[in-house]
Amino acid sequence: RSFESPQEMLEALQLFNLTQVTAYDYFKKLGVSDLFTQELIDGASRCNYNQAGTLNGFTDLISLAGAGVAGHVFGLANGTQDISRALLGSCAATLHLNERVTEIQANQQGYVVLSHGNHSRKERFEGVLVATPLELTNIKLPGAAAKFAGHGRKYQTTYVTFVHGQ
Repeated sequence: RSFESPQEMLEALQLFNLTQVTAYDYFKKLGVSDLFTQELIDGASRCNYNQAGTLNGFTDLISLAGAGVAGHVFGLANGTQDISRALLGSCAATLHLNERVTEIQANQQGYVVLSHGNHSRKERFEGVLVATPLELTNIKLPGAAAKFAGHGRKYQTTYVTFVHGQ
C-alpha cells in the first residue's frame, strides 16, 4: 500500500492523533510527572531532535525508544553500519558509491534514475525511494513529485562537537 501523505499513513496506523498533541500534554495526560518529563524525556528529545517536549507526542515517543526507558537498548561493535552491510549482502542489489543522483524520470515501465560520479549512469527501476532531505538536494523529480516534494518547510542544521577524554 502507498500513501499520498505522511498524515494518511499515520492515520492508517492509528498514530496520527499523537502528532496533534505536544509531548508535554501527552505525558501529563498519562500521569507522568512534570519533573520526569522535563529531566528525562526532554533530555532524550534534545539529544535526538534538538527540541524539548514542545514537539509532538509521537516524535517524543520515538526519541525514548533509544533512551532505555523500557525494553532493551543495545549497541553494535562496529556501529549501525553493520546493519546496512548485512542488508546489502543479503540481496541482489548493486551499490554505487561516490555518485550523486541528479534526476528521476517516470515512464510506463517505472522510473529511470540518472546519476553522476566517476561515470554517468542511467538505470531503470520499478520503484524509487528517496531518503534524503529534498530541500538540500538538486534532484530533478518527475511531475507531481516535483510539485509537492521538499517545499514549505525549513530545514535546521545542527552542529555537534564530540569530546573524548580520559
